[in-house]
Amino acid sequence: MIPAHVPAELVMDCPIADRKIYFEDVFATRLTAVHAETPPVYWCPNIYPDGSGGWAVRQVADLKEILADDDLFTARGFSGFARMIGEEWDVIPVELAGERHAKFRKVLNPVFTPQKMMALDGLVRQRAEQFIGAFEKRGS
Repeated sequence: MIPAHVPAELVMDCPIADRKIYFEDVFATRLTAVHAETPPVYWCPNIYPDGSGGWAVRQVADLKEILADDDLFTARGFSGFARMIGEEWDVIPVELAGERHAKFRKVLNPVFTPQKMMALDGLVRQRAEQFIGAFEKRGS
């Protein structure tokens, strides 16, 4: 559904919103054309995994302005996970804003540093291989 306030000339398809797997460099094969042919901000009718629409913002300066303005722009409900099961709660920390977001980030950031994530590489690979092996044995 396209909201009434969205001008028709700003409604455009996003070439990677179709949820397909591409075995190519989509930045070279698909997104370069988008940058040449679309305005800096446009409405994509199916940009989110649940098929709903949203604004596609292409320029870093615009994105920074949006991300810094919690009063005008919100991430609340962005993921749609709670809504899919008939609930209303925030996915922490991505759907939080302002001071509440900062408090969670202060706790989470030290736990999720690149170094700490890389330290889990072997364990994650081992678990993935176990799961894949179980699927292979079942034939599914």
